Amino acid sequence: GRGVLSHDYVFWCGDFNYRIDMENELVKDSIQSGNYEDLKLFDQLLISKQEGESFEDFNEGNIQFAPTYKYDVFSDDYDTSEKNRTPAWTDRVLWRRKFPDYLMDGPEDFEAVTSNWDPGNILHYGRAELRVSDHRPVIAIFEIEVLKVDEEKRETLYHDIFCQQGPPDGTVIISLPNGEEFDDLMVDNTLEGMSGCGDVILVRFVNDTMVLTFRDGRDALEALKFDGIELCQKLLSVKLKNEAWKQQLEEELAMFTPNTERLFNPISSSLLGESFDIPSMSFDIDDEELQMFDTSLDVNTELPAPLVPSATRSYTPSPSDEGPQRPPRPSKPAKAPPRPAKRPTAKTETVV
Repeated sequence: GRGVLSHDYVFWCGDFNYRIDMENELVKDSIQSGNYEDLKLFDQLLISKQEGESFEDFNEGNIQFAPTYKYDVFSDDYDTSEKNRTPAWTDRVLWRRKFPDYLMDGPEDFEAVTSNWDPGNILHYGRAELRVSDHRPVIAIFEIEVLKVDEEKRETLYHDIFCQQGPPDGTVIISLPNGEEFDDLMVDNTLEGMSGCGDVILVRFVNDTMVLTFRDGRDALEALKFDGIELCQKLLSVKLKNEAWKQQLEEELAMFTPNTERLFNPISSSLLGESFDIPSMSFDIDDEELQMFDTSLDVNTELPAPLVPSATRSYTPSPSDEGPQRPPRPSKPAKAPPRPAKRPTAKTETVV
């Protein structure tokens, strides 16, 4: 599978945490005198690379700067805490270039390739004096060779490859002169001839035409060779069901064309002494508008006093102030209206 080392270039940078195997005072004395060569003899990363234990195929620039760790924050002093850590080059930038396979034609060409091989040039390798951390950041600027893609040749190659695949549906339409229908003998002979082009997965008859669908679009292109061929004393007419398939394919490929533009200049860099110049925006202001601005601004105009909050204010305690709150008690339902009094009933007397 594709891994990290399969890329053409690998830039490995960060806090590697390698130390210098020397006493603290000796390291500081060498830093004070600028004797970095003696320090590099005891640098754990350089020793590990020389012994082939780690980063064997990686390159690094010549270290000509003081160790970048450990500083007191916002200070130029190395660690003054109780641990009193020994200064070290913990922050590094390594890089590696892969040998392309197309340059390795044979074992006899290995020496010729490696002798002219350019892994890349490092133009600057140093540190930045930023004091916001206990590390000093390391900066590296590279000059490398990259392959440039010929856009025109790539598009032509893509077009040729896709066109060789044939139409996606792989369907051809076969007809006879003067709208003649296919009899059983003609159907058998046609299928026998078309079977040499590829695997036919579907046969249909639409009106007076015979419609064949191949498993592969390239087989449909192969079937076009039967166009104008006489079979059973009858002239075959063979055409693709979708004759505009190339145009449709080109439209689909155009949808994948990159249509974004950079929002910055990838060449300019403040590290190389160049500045990112943002074009200034100019506005055209008429004299009348300028006069309006001048008359509306009066330095002697008294500004209104700022709003002062009142001395008393209502305070609503939050739930966190009083702990968990008890849910409010539901209100009692309203009393039902009194029942109406019973209607008096008339008494009846029977006189005997």
